Amino acid sequence: MQLQNIMITFIRSLTFMLMFTFQVNASSIALFHALEEDLAALKIEGATQVRSFTVGDSSVIQLSLDGHAIYAVKMGSGCVQTCLSAQALLAKQKCDLAISIGPVGDISGRLDSTKWFRVSEVVSWQRGSQSEAGFQYHRDARILTAAPSAFKLSDANYDSLTTLSVASGEMFVASDTFRSELASRTKCDAVDMNLFGLLTVLKSHKVDGIHLRIPSDKADNKASQDFRRFTEEYKGEGGRIAAKIIRSLPEDKTSPDAHPSLRKILSGPQREEPPPQAPQSETEKAAPANSDDSRSRPAR
Repeated sequence: MQLQNIMITFIRSLTFMLMFTFQVNASSIALFHALEEDLAALKIEGATQVRSFTVGDSSVIQLSLDGHAIYAVKMGSGCVQTCLSAQALLAKQKCDLAISIGPVGDISGRLDSTKWFRVSEVVSWQRGSQSEAGFQYHRDARILTAAPSAFKLSDANYDSLTTLSVASGEMFVASDTFRSELASRTKCDAVDMNLFGLLTVLKSHKVDGIHLRIPSDKADNKASQDFRRFTEEYKGEGGRIAAKIIRSLPEDKTSPDAHPSLRKILSGPQREEPPPQAPQSETEKAAPANSDDSRSRPAR
């Protein structure tokens, strides 16, 4: 027994050393999501929660899927909040790839609300200057995105998704008039409240990203009602797509999850079940904790 404990301690130390040494080359995924249903769907697809921790005001959930380490963060409402959430994670944890999933408002009037799209271009529609001559965009207001060349995504059918250009800002657009103006000014297909803040942080940390979006409304006078209906009916399809993409990536060979025998050893010897305890009196029983299922309204 003593020898076995020594071996377990040694293997744990060796594993953690390898994970630290090869962290840059490992398959560590930053997952930025807007809706809790995507995280739930990812778990249904086989991802197991490893731990959770906080960085500032941002909560991070670490999961494991087929040898991949996933760090999930909710983007929040608006580009500024998304920027803070992304920076909190990437300043703490080195990641090889980012995946973001969420809704957008259709400002082109041509998008199929039942299909997912991959973002190819993002325009910060509020970044620029306003003069008597009109609005002029700042030179870095437009960011192009592309599938990371270092990863093969053919198995996940990523390339088959139609591309999408997104106008990104701090405002929830719910106006027929402004919707048409925004589409004309930016030449974009959709509008959201996350992408420009997220891409700014990813660019700073030199992390490639895959960004998947689905139309939730048309950013018109009925956008608030349509968006609310979308969130009520949404079943986490984006989380399932993310799981498929993650499974198509190169496996992290430094993770214990990639080695069933090692994982079994690290789990340690099985302990005998303790004898049953005598029933407690009513006064000894702990009161159940209050459950709070409330959550902040997501942004698109």
